[in-house]
Amino acid sequence: MRLLVFLHGTALMHQSGIGRTRLQRVAQVRAGQDPSIREYGAYVPVGNAAEKLQRWQQQRAQLDYLSSHRNRDDVAADAHVLREHGFPPGRVLARQPGQSYGELAGSELPDVLIEDDCASIGTGHIASLQIRPDLRRRIKSIIVPEFGGIDHLPDSLQELIAVPEASRDASEGYWFAQGSGPGEIAPDGSAVELYTLLPAGDEPQLIHTAIPDGASILELGAGTSRITRPLVELGHPVVAIDESAAMLAHIRRAETVCSPIQRLDLDRRFDVVLLASHLINAPDGELRHELLRTCRRHLADAGCVLI
Repeated sequence: MRLLVFLHGTALMHQSGIGRTRLQRVAQVRAGQDPSIREYGAYVPVGNAAEKLQRWQQQRAQLDYLSSHRNRDDVAADAHVLREHGFPPGRVLARQPGQSYGELAGSELPDVLIEDDCASIGTGHIASLQIRPDLRRRIKSIIVPEFGGIDHLPDSLQELIAVPEASRDASEGYWFAQGSGPGEIAPDGSAVELYTLLPAGDEPQLIHTAIPDGASILELGAGTSRITRPLVELGHPVVAIDESAAMLAHIRRAETVCSPIQRLDLDRRFDVVLLASHLINAPDGELRHELLRTCRRHLADAGCVLI
C-alpha cells in the first residue's frame, strides 16, 4: 500500500508550536510573525507522527512525503528533519513551477493521501480537492485538523483503508473529502450545480460602471457564469477561464477556455482582466505572483486589472 503524507501542518510543525494547543498553532501561522515558522530545518513532529508512520511501514506500507515547499534548499531541510526525528524513509515530493498539490498527488496516485485541513491558510490548498475527479476516485483521502497530528488514526492499515468514504468522525478528528454534490465536483472541491444557483448580486453592475462601455474582458475563474452572463448582457465581449470543464459547460454567449489561471497564455490582450476569485487571497506568495503575472500577460497597454 502506498501512502502519501503531507508534511507541514500534518506531520510537522514549527518549533514554537511545542506546548501550545492546536488552535494556538494555527493562530501563529495566520499571524506569520513568529520567526520559527520559517526555520524549516528546526521543525518538529506533530505529536507521535513518526511512530505512527513507523507502525504503518512495519505493515509494508510504502511512504512518501508531500512538502509545501518548492525551493530546493527548503525541501532538503524537510528531508533532514524527517531523518533527524526517525521518520520512515521515503521520497520528499515538491511541486514544480505552476504545479498544484493536487496535480502532483494525482500524478503519484497513492492508495491513501493523508493531509490536514489547511485551517491557517484556507481550504483552497487542500490537495485532494485539487485532484481531477477521475483520479480522486482512485485515492482514499484522509484529512485531519491542521496541527492536530495523526496519532488518532488507526494503527492497522486495514482499518485505515476500510473506513467508509465521504464520512466524518468528529470524535476522532478526521474526515474523508470526496466533495458533496449534487452533481460533479470541480477540481477545487466546489459543487458545480450549487454554483449555478448563486445570484450575481450587484457585482456585474459595479464592474460595468468602472470600465469603458464595450470593453473586452478576460474573466479568470469564471465558474458557471454568475458574473459572465450579466457582463455579456451589458455589452462586454467576455472570454471566460476556469479549470473546470463542468463549470464552463454552463456558460453561453461567451468564449470559454479550460485552464488553470496560473498556466494561461492566450497570446491575446484585453481591456480588462477580472480576477474576481478567492484565489488572489492565497497565502502562497509564489501562487499570488503567478496569478498576477497571468493578469499582466493578457492586459492591453491602457487596460486595467480588477481584483
